[in-house]
Amino acid sequence: MARLTPFRALRYDPAKAGSARDLMAPPYDVIGREERARLAARSPNNIVHVDLPAAAEGRTPAAEAARLLSRWREQGILRLDEAASLTWYRQEFDAPGGRRLTRRGFFGRLGLDLAGQGDVLPHERTFVKHVDERRALTQATGVVLSPIFVLYTDPEGSAAAALEAAARGREQVIEGHDGMRHAVSAVTEPGAVELARATIARGPVVIADGHHRTQAARDYAAALGVKAGADDQPAASLMTLFVRAEDPGVLILATHRLVRAGTERVARFLPWLGKHFAVLDVADAAAAAAALTPAAGSFVAVTRAASVLVTAKPGHDPFAAHGLPPALAGADYALVDEAVLGGALGVDVAASAETGSVRYERDAAAAVSAVKSGEADAALLLPPTPVEVVFRVVKAGALLPRKSTYFQPKVPSGLLLDPMLP
Repeated sequence: MARLTPFRALRYDPAKAGSARDLMAPPYDVIGREERARLAARSPNNIVHVDLPAAAEGRTPAAEAARLLSRWREQGILRLDEAASLTWYRQEFDAPGGRRLTRRGFFGRLGLDLAGQGDVLPHERTFVKHVDERRALTQATGVVLSPIFVLYTDPEGSAAAALEAAARGREQVIEGHDGMRHAVSAVTEPGAVELARATIARGPVVIADGHHRTQAARDYAAALGVKAGADDQPAASLMTLFVRAEDPGVLILATHRLVRAGTERVARFLPWLGKHFAVLDVADAAAAAAALTPAAGSFVAVTRAASVLVTAKPGHDPFAAHGLPPALAGADYALVDEAVLGGALGVDVAASAETGSVRYERDAAAAVSAVKSGEADAALLLPPTPVEVVFRVVKAGALLPRKSTYFQPKVPSGLLLDPMLP
């Protein structure tokens, strides 16, 4: 049973912290050096100072984050809610194709499933380094600084509707610097809260973003000696944004592969594709990628010699033919990473973070340009992974490869924090 718990949140006091739009930041793991500098310059109280801290005056980044948080609390820049609540959240954003979408959800604590009952499911593999960094930060601060993002199923949407109704007329609206609009409101209405808890308890929930933070939180709980099954304890739970899988604002974008494999292997690559797939030359690789059908084993391969649309041969199941288990049927990224990168190009994808043999690019045109300029030997352009495939894979006990999904937009840090109080 997945466990949802309301909690007393730490929130910025606008009267002392400044404008809310200057205090938020994207998740730490998508912030580069230049963007961090811009965020830090917006306000000395911007969440980036503690969620992606820098060493200062001989203190480690984690120790500096702990010092700042303590000062913010002492000065009233952060204030503690009087009552435990769930926090209703709306996020309006611009999507590709000129669409304006709204994603709805709510913040609460999610039990970490320390007993391993399958209530909280990851959907892709992670990088160990990031897990260690987040655990150190939690240990130093004793505060959950940024939420993870999970999906749950509720076709009727009754829990979300009840929370939205309870929040109506009391939302704090924040106009972001990036054109997004955020609306938040604490909800304590017992009926809405209990309906949300009952809905989440039906489980499972699937981690959309925040795999590293989840594993770091589990490691932190283990270090404190928290026992399996104690998912109602603050240290055995994690601040989380819960979003319905059926919500029309759920958007997953593609992440393309840039490959360094050497001239000889790339020369054999196109003939290999022609043997195992149907191949068609295309003039505009990025446009062909935008028209790909998800979950069909289709992709676009780009080398300096040619760009080709790759699809399954008639009557041919490319997933089964390349040895993927039934759990990964329809998982385009598993097919490309294991059969194409690993098989045809001989790339060790698991070691690519150290070797640099595979890089990731969300913009298809940029990926094509990287090949043409010689920055990469080849590019593999893929369609987005449908949310239905994500759920099917994880419920079957499998994992997607790294960078199989890119949920857009990211959930900002700085809307609320969890001080892990009972």
